[in-house]
Amino acid sequence: MTTTLDAASELSVYAGRIDATTLSALAINKTSGWITATIAVEAGSIEGGLLYEVRAASPAAQSVTYNGVSAPSDALLEPPQSIDAVNGELTVALAPWSITLVQLQLEESAPPAPTPTPTPGATQRVYLPTVRR
Repeated sequence: MTTTLDAASELSVYAGRIDATTLSALAINKTSGWITATIAVEAGSIEGGLLYEVRAASPAAQSVTYNGVSAPSDALLEPPQSIDAVNGELTVALAPWSITLVQLQLEESAPPAPTPTPTPGATQRVYLPTVRR
């Protein structure tokens, strides 16, 4: 994923593949303002998606909302927002001080992502993003 905003102080974005037709995009809005994001896939077309959101009133807030609910269930059963794609892209409004996970549903006709080829003798590593203030 790419963004023109500063990852350290404005917006961090990460992406992953769930299966052949489902991708995930994680966006962390670190600002006090709304950010409108357009999500597109280079080698395919998006049909729609589900939006899960954790939102705070400020960076120092001690309580948050989850999918719009201020007292979510322990199992986090509050339903995500469903969004439809327009021309194969999604436009998402990212709330101030929020973490938003978008589960993207690709069209079935989209080509599958290439399978990475492991390097013989290489050590497998897991990389975790780090967010600094």
